[in-house]
Amino acid sequence: AGTQFDFGDFSDFFSTFFSGADTSDIFEFGHDGIPRTAQAGGFGTRTQPQRGSDLEQTLDITLEEAFNGTSRSLRLQIPETQTTRQIKVKIPKGVTNGSRIRLAGQGRPGPFGGPAGDLYLVTKIAPHHFFQVSEHDLSCEVPVPDYDALLGTGLEMPTLEGKVNLKIPAGTQAGTILKLKNQGLPFSGNKKRGDLLVRVKIIIPKNLSAEEKKLIEEFKKSRGNKDAK
Repeated sequence: AGTQFDFGDFSDFFSTFFSGADTSDIFEFGHDGIPRTAQAGGFGTRTQPQRGSDLEQTLDITLEEAFNGTSRSLRLQIPETQTTRQIKVKIPKGVTNGSRIRLAGQGRPGPFGGPAGDLYLVTKIAPHHFFQVSEHDLSCEVPVPDYDALLGTGLEMPTLEGKVNLKIPAGTQAGTILKLKNQGLPFSGNKKRGDLLVRVKIIIPKNLSAEEKKLIEEFKKSRGNKDAK
C-alpha cells in the first residue's frame, strides 16, 4: 500500500475555485446507486441521514511533480446533484506510485441529507524518458565505453536536481549497479530520500581501424590467460 496523505477538513486547504485551467483533470462520480443504511454504518430506516460512500480515482502525475510537489486543478462532476465543482488540490512532495491523498467531504453526497464521503486520489507516476521508479528509489542505465570501464573514469550524471559526479571504478563490468545515495525521491514529512541506482552498459566500439585492431591484439597477447580465470 502506498503512503496516505490525510488533508482532514477540506476547507483548510482548498477554499477557492478555479476555472479555465488547461491542466484540469476531470473526475466523474459514477451511478452505482445509493448505499443502504447498513452499508453506511447505521441500522435505522432508509430515511435517516446516511454518510455518502467514498470514491477513489487515479491521479496521473509526472516524476518531477512527485519530486517537487505541485498543485493541480481538478473538475469534479457529480451526476446525483447535476453539479460541477472545480478545486485546486495540493500534491505534497514525497508521493510515489500508489500514494493516497484524502480529500475530506469530496466523495459521493450523503443520502437524505447525510454528510458526503471522502475522495481518495491515488497517484500514478507517468513513465519517464530516463529514470524508472521503484517506491522512492530511481534507476537508470548509462553507456560507458569499454576503455573507460577498463581504466576507470568519472561521468556527469543527471539527477532530478542537476548533475552530480559518478565515479566509474577501473575494471567495472557490464551490468554493474552503482548507487548514488539520497538522489531518489523524497519521503513525506522528513529529509530522507531514496537512492539512484545506475546500471552500467558497456559500449563496444565498431569499425576499428587496422592500427586499433593491432593494438588490441597486442593487449590480448599481453594478458595471456589472466582473464580466463
